[in-house]
Amino acid sequence: MFGDQAPATLRELRTSGQRTPEELIDRYGLICRPIRDLLVDYLRERQPALDYSSLVSLSNLLGNRFWADLERHHPGIDSLHLPAEVANAWKQRLRTVTRTRRTREGRTAETTVARMNYREALTPVRASARCCCRNRRARFSYRMIVASARPRSVTSHPR
Repeated sequence: MFGDQAPATLRELRTSGQRTPEELIDRYGLICRPIRDLLVDYLRERQPALDYSSLVSLSNLLGNRFWADLERHHPGIDSLHLPAEVANAWKQRLRTVTRTRRTREGRTAETTVARMNYREALTPVRASARCCCRNRRARFSYRMIVASARPRSVTSHPR
């Protein structure tokens, strides 16, 4: 039914242990390989100082809520040189969440409501400015890119 590549039992589908930074970022199917590599390098840099749960949360925020969101809304984006309107639109999307609820009549209705933890979700992006990658793409700052909403160089270094 599933072919020769399918596992024989459900037990084989379970992952054992913790995922690597590569696996955490690759879950989001990022199209831009240089940005994907940069995020993986950044997570590797932060990994020794974080517990696994925090690493997973950070990978979700940076890989999914930040870059995958930008790729969904701006197909073909391949640079951290974000125009002000792109950065502001991302922040606006982060501020809200769409909820689907059933009405009394039984119909479904979508409503957009303010995200309760907007500031909590934005804080790690801003805090990332303090911890820079030391590799070949060293010293870029999410804070400069996202918080200021002005185009910045990937090689910018925060103070």
